[in-house]
Amino acid sequence: MENRLALVIAVDGLRASAWGAYGNTAFPTPLFDELASRALVVEWLLAKSPALADFYRDACPQLKSPTRRWLITDDPTIAEQAGNFDEVMHVERMANQSAEQSEESHATRFFARVVEQFAAWQKDAAEQQANSLLWVHFSGLCGTWDAPLELRAHMMDEEDPLPPEFVDPPTNLQGIDDPDELLQYLVAYAAQVSVLELCVAGAIEAFEELAGSEKLAMILGSRGFSLGEHGCVGSDCCTLYSEQLHLPCLIITQESLAPLPRVIGFAQPEDIAATLRDWFRTSSSEGMSLLPALGGMPLTLRDLATASNKGQQMVRSPAWMLIRGEHSELYAKPDDRWEANDIASRCPEIVTLLSDSTTAEQALPDELVSPWR
Repeated sequence: MENRLALVIAVDGLRASAWGAYGNTAFPTPLFDELASRALVVEWLLAKSPALADFYRDACPQLKSPTRRWLITDDPTIAEQAGNFDEVMHVERMANQSAEQSEESHATRFFARVVEQFAAWQKDAAEQQANSLLWVHFSGLCGTWDAPLELRAHMMDEEDPLPPEFVDPPTNLQGIDDPDELLQYLVAYAAQVSVLELCVAGAIEAFEELAGSEKLAMILGSRGFSLGEHGCVGSDCCTLYSEQLHLPCLIITQESLAPLPRVIGFAQPEDIAATLRDWFRTSSSEGMSLLPALGGMPLTLRDLATASNKGQQMVRSPAWMLIRGEHSELYAKPDDRWEANDIASRCPEIVTLLSDSTTAEQALPDELVSPWR
């Protein structure tokens, strides 16, 4: 039996709404969208908090020998957060100014190192006669923003302000309401995504060309990024809105049936770990594997997802999203995509129902499931 390989590309700060496949119309993402067209698209992967450590606590599986685990990252803190690996490679972040060409960017250099490791990784797995996981954590949108300034300028109109030249991304800018300033952050983020999709698409192509192994690839975000939707810009805004919690997730195998239906219901990070354990034929009672959907089998995930952070809690059902903290906020879904209209005062009965719904195992009343109002 051939050994099995799994490649996970986790990009920090990559929010679902950055892709056309998830409804983005602000800037094009043709390569990500092409990958989505032949992948299993998880419509709603919701983080359980905006903290990177929490994502890795749940999403990165503990795999028993003889399955081997490799890690490549440009973030020195990730090896500790992601658990023990058999092989760890750290790629230094060297950029301190914008690249002249996309090929000179940190993202391009990083993914070139990743692709260089594919042959050694596959050879190691074959020699050990073992399955193997290569987890790639890229600092991405929470790392260096060194995409060529030309890319930023290309996304702006003549009457817009000059594109920004900063390389260090914002982390937690509060009270930003100037449209011109918000536009600058948006186009800088978009330019990074444009470089990123070239790199990721190239890495997936190289992975698929490896011979002699059964292969699975995942592309996902590890946390979101706020671009001013709720008065904050950056990776550390620590809010519980969709820009922080809704993550993209694609799963690709050679055996997948295309076109694949999108997964119904809410996935959470523990389901990523469950899917990888299932791929490596390791049993566990934690999480829900997404693997059956790759074979065309119907798969319905949970109707309720929760998240929490610093005394706040988010409860999401198919028809509503509740955020509880000092006061309650309620948003109608899927209509209110960006949580712009708080209607908690108009629907106190829904607030009560969601407040009482805290586990995915319980059946939800129709009022929380049906989007018809």
